[in-house]
Amino acid sequence: MSALPPSITHGGKIRFLGFVQMLCGGFITVLIGAVAALVGWIVVQPGKLAMHNNSRDQQQLFVIFGVLALVFAIGLTFASAGIWQIIFARRNKFLMWTALILIIVVFGGAEIFVAVLEQ
Repeated sequence: MSALPPSITHGGKIRFLGFVQMLCGGFITVLIGAVAALVGWIVVQPGKLAMHNNSRDQQQLFVIFGVLALVFAIGLTFASAGIWQIIFARRNKFLMWTALILIIVVFGGAEIFVAVLEQ
């Protein structure tokens, strides 16, 4: 049993979880940003890949970068929600729903990606 009132301990736990959420969201954002930059750098190298001639290859690149952008947006949403929790010691329902919708869209984007690759 804690000697502190429940509002203080509850707020502290939410702030701690917000810090963890901010770290995870920041990690996802940095990691996906690095992957997108690396893939973009590889694609623009002349003669390395034959992905510049075919419209199907350009379509695949569009889908790949679309999925990466959505995962990047999820990372930003998680980091924003974590910062919100640290500052206000409460969860932001709008950011929670936004993250959930983005995750659902990423799964849909992955299905589109698989469909494009199978063509």
